[in-house]
Amino acid sequence: PVVESAELRYQLEVAEQLFRFLNNSCDFQARDLHVLRRALQMTRLEDRLPWWLDVRACRRRAQGRWQQLQVASVFVQGSEFENLAAKALLSRVRWVLAARRLRPAEAFRLFDSTRTGRLQRDD
Repeated sequence: PVVESAELRYQLEVAEQLFRFLNNSCDFQARDLHVLRRALQMTRLEDRLPWWLDVRACRRRAQGRWQQLQVASVFVQGSEFENLAAKALLSRVRWVLAARRLRPAEAFRLFDSTRTGRLQRDD
């Protein structure tokens, strides 16, 4: 029963986000976008935007630039795993900074060995 209810909740969440995408909703939260990208991972990335724009053209709503909408990440990022390495690196850096009790500005000063105010390859 617990597993079935968790699975059912997830399936309902996926269905809700897909229906919102179909309805051209634009106000997705981070978790909503994660669920939506996961549900759309078997679709071709290059097919998503033309389809969504065609459906949106049928709506009597303001037709703002899609690049400025929260849903835009669905059209430029194929799956949630594409930037997993970058997220893992950021998580590791945050953990190391916390373990050494360094603030980001302090860490930046340590990394900026050339004292240019910018991080470069030589640093």
